[in-house]
Amino acid sequence: WVILEQDLGSKIDLSRGIPRAETRVVRPEIAQEIVEFEQILSRVTPGDPEGFEILYRSPEAQSGSKPKLGIFPTSADPIHRDHVRIIETIMERENLDEVVIMVSPHHVTEKPLSAKELAIRVAMIRETFRDNPKVSIAVSGLSRYSAYVKNISDVVQPTSLQIIMGMDNLQALLAQTETEERETIVKMGNVLVNTRSNMGKEEFNRLLVEFGAPRSWAEGQKARYVPVTQDNISSSDIRGMIERGESGWQSLVAPGALAIIEKYNLFKNRSEARRSELRILQNQFPLTREDLTDQKVDELINS
Repeated sequence: WVILEQDLGSKIDLSRGIPRAETRVVRPEIAQEIVEFEQILSRVTPGDPEGFEILYRSPEAQSGSKPKLGIFPTSADPIHRDHVRIIETIMERENLDEVVIMVSPHHVTEKPLSAKELAIRVAMIRETFRDNPKVSIAVSGLSRYSAYVKNISDVVQPTSLQIIMGMDNLQALLAQTETEERETIVKMGNVLVNTRSNMGKEEFNRLLVEFGAPRSWAEGQKARYVPVTQDNISSSDIRGMIERGESGWQSLVAPGALAIIEKYNLFKNRSEARRSELRILQNQFPLTREDLTDQKVDELINS
């Protein structure tokens, strides 16, 4: 138990018990699907406003009816259990017919991903939601909400459209010096906001005003706060745990992502490169444990 506390205590609430990572085997077809995704994604150039592809359309959405649509933009790098909880909770609560997970072709560092890297990320999402008939997956070359809304609306023609985002993304959207983003959303859809910490309606409206939202947004006409219980999981934290060789991350990622991360040995390249750098440095410098911080190692490498 002490060992489990050391490995997992900072990441989950142990009082609720240890969540076991759901074991799922990568389907034999997934390798071929990744190849097919890669071929499609090679046509999407990062930064191209015309670059847009629907990689997977839900069976229910293909019936031809105009759906009540939700758009969930995310890097999903990797997709984790809070992502799943947000999508499924809002889908049910808002009675949505379809949710399109819009994947950015950029890494969180804004470094464009290769078509192969993006295809594997899409495969993790596909595996996670393969039993959910209401989830679709798309990619846009331009990481802007106005591009997401326009591209998807042109293809899907929804009866209503809800854009699902976190508070930090809402603040960034409202801070846009250009008004195109806000005007597009005001005309074509509503904003559903979820946060990692619960807040009341009054606090949400106060933050809307503080962020510079139009008065109509604060009155609940265009933006609504939708509370979703979360475990405060972060994709960057998961990547860091994998890079550092720590345990416990397996219980944080979405079930469909776990098998693919292990099969393709994802997110370990940086840690392997860093270990190589450390071996070189330790041969040249008398390093102590206190020296082995990322900042110190970077300083030594640069020097």
